[in-house]
Amino acid sequence: MFEIKYLYDYPEYAGNVSRWLYDEFVHKDNEELEYETFHTYFIKNSKMKLPIRLVAVSDGKCVGTVTIIDNDFPGKSVMLWLGGLYVDASYRNKGIGQSLINAIKQIAKNLGYHEIYLNTETAGRYYKMLDWKYIETCPNEAGRICEIYRYDL
Repeated sequence: MFEIKYLYDYPEYAGNVSRWLYDEFVHKDNEELEYETFHTYFIKNSKMKLPIRLVAVSDGKCVGTVTIIDNDFPGKSVMLWLGGLYVDASYRNKGIGQSLINAIKQIAKNLGYHEIYLNTETAGRYYKMLDWKYIETCPNEAGRICEIYRYDL
């Protein structure tokens, strides 16, 4: 069993979560960005204004995370992006990722947004299964091909 919580209320998980995201997403795009610099930026989060970060907690252990931010894709003018969805490998395929996404969608709706976007290099099939609408394929900042998806709230 797991619960979805605001990272803001559980700062003890910030180091673990920032390390996951740095290793999984940030470092491969920007090898010059030091972890400490990323972590300093990362720990700035809120419950009412962007960025909003959530964590999945199981038996007192942080097992997953997701974030909504104002723009995760330079060059795109749309607002509100889902980013940094990560579930610890030993907890995957248990519905945690989908629960994190659903919680973020509800928060976005409560904040008055009508749509949310994301970009992915490898998980397009997963998001299509969750009824996200494919928008386009394009290169990201690092030049790797990714897909853009939208979910209408």
